[in-house]
Amino acid sequence: MKKGAQMRRHDDTHRSACDIISELLKNNPITLKIQTEIVYENKNLLDTEAGNTLNLEYAEQIRRNMEEIEELKEALKNTHAHETETIAEIQRELEKVRKEKESAENEKLALNASNEQLKKDAAARGGC
Repeated sequence: MKKGAQMRRHDDTHRSACDIISELLKNNPITLKIQTEIVYENKNLLDTEAGNTLNLEYAEQIRRNMEEIEELKEALKNTHAHETETIAEIQRELEKVRKEKESAENEKLALNASNEQLKKDAAARGGC
């Protein structure tokens, strides 16, 4: 309600429904930047600002995960055999980071797959 939202009561009558629809039709729709980029600029998803940002974020996450994996491997190498609790903790953390990296890679692959599907769908419709 703070940003101008309004509440209307619907009393299960045709007139009430028409009044609500009339109010909605007075709203000025806004176009999202990604809509403009895809529809009017004929960009595919990965070429939009949003797609670019996601791709960069996934790449950065993967880079950080790889760095952390190397640090944990080094820590594991420098841990003495009798420090079993420390070794187990490092191994758990290593597994967690590997899973995070795999998740980021899968999300990046899913984004690329979605982009390819959108291209195919557009081509099938004869657009973009």
